[in-house]
Amino acid sequence: MIKYRKATPADASLLTAIQIEAFAFDEQMVGAGPPGYDSDDSQLLAISQYHYYVIEWEDIPIGGFIYSIIDRVCELKRVFILPEYQNQGIGSQVLSSIESMADIQSVQLEASYFHSINQSYYENRGYISIGRQYYTEEAYSIVYKKVLK
Repeated sequence: MIKYRKATPADASLLTAIQIEAFAFDEQMVGAGPPGYDSDDSQLLAISQYHYYVIEWEDIPIGGFIYSIIDRVCELKRVFILPEYQNQGIGSQVLSSIESMADIQSVQLEASYFHSINQSYYENRGYISIGRQYYTEEAYSIVYKKVLK
């Protein structure tokens, strides 16, 4: 059974460790994961600034997600799940939960340029590419948006 709970500062090290495992593929592909993924200080800052949740499977922390809401637009900053729990529909449950929030009109998110499976997944869910976010000259994400209401 999947459930979410609000992350607290006590979760920072745990969330860092989960992200290091979850973004190991990104590290292999481009030499880095998302900004701050491997830093406890970055997790603490995100916990204080955004909506940050721990994903639990049978009370075991297996991932997390971070989002903000500005002017009824939900920006999904990050979803991460331990590799052994990926491809089991957990990310889809998170995305469905976010899309069903009553106070938002649209969701915006990013997919790394080398994650073609994720890009196809978002496009099949009705997300439209609206641009690119560059992190270095070579590394970028495709920015997607879905209008809900």
